[in-house]
Amino acid sequence: MKKIKFYQICSGLLSITIGLLLALLRGSILTTVITVLGIGFIISGLAFGVKHITKFSILKIIIGICALFFGNTYINLSMYLLGIALIILGIFQFGNIKTTVKTFRLYTVLLFLRPITTLVAGAFILFNPMNSVESLFMICGILLIIGGVWDLYRGLKFAIQAHVK
Repeated sequence: MKKIKFYQICSGLLSITIGLLLALLRGSILTTVITVLGIGFIISGLAFGVKHITKFSILKIIIGICALFFGNTYINLSMYLLGIALIILGIFQFGNIKTTVKTFRLYTVLLFLRPITTLVAGAFILFNPMNSVESLFMICGILLIIGGVWDLYRGLKFAIQAHVK
């Protein structure tokens, strides 16, 4: 029981910290993560290549250099591809509804919500990629803060109850 309380308190504090970083630093945290990954790949490639240079170590170094110099381009490209993929998925979802629903009923309207939201999300990401990334980070940050506060509350509640007994 003691480990569970400690785990919940640590988990809560860590979630709140990461949530605050995501919510407050939004765009810059992504650049930082790409930079750290690039440096990590370079160090890993160099460390692996010290004993003997292989294609794998050279590939790691090249990936690291590309991440350092072209990280934002990769992020933008991946956001455009995600937007296009969501739009295509929304179109396919409309096609699935057309083939599965023969008569119009009230629940048919609800079936159209999923492809419509998929299309809207795809268009939002496609035409506004950086703001959508920042919005996503802010939403994830807020959710992490809420979960962290809940974990912290439960961990402290159990710790106080155990201390009172």
